[in-house]
Amino acid sequence: SKEDLQTIANEIFRVLKPGATLHILDTNANTTGLKFSNFLNGDKNAIYRDGDSRPVYLDLPDGSIFKIVDNHWEHGTYLSVLRTAGFAEVEVSEFTANDVPNTLTLEPDSPEHKHAPFAIFSCQKPKPL
Repeated sequence: SKEDLQTIANEIFRVLKPGATLHILDTNANTTGLKFSNFLNGDKNAIYRDGDSRPVYLDLPDGSIFKIVDNHWEHGTYLSVLRTAGFAEVEVSEFTANDVPNTLTLEPDSPEHKHAPFAIFSCQKPKPL
């Protein structure tokens, strides 16, 4: 629940050293339903609201699919929860395969080149004045 997210963010803030940076990596809510080279985040054409359960299908090397159930959180929810906990310099970043060194063996027209499969939420615990 959003309340659980807030509790977790508050506890991380409490125990984190002042000046430390926190990064959270999650599947990108903006690319739900888009098949990437090795996973599908949510079902195609499904609409997920904040907090909804959402399946994630991971393609395994043996050709089978591993399904997990995640929760759908919009970017704004993460940003709000982190700010409410007291974090500063809260921002979200989305990277495509074009933004990272060419260490992946992806086809040039793969979805990872056009869409960011993940979102990274970054913030900092302020130092005391």
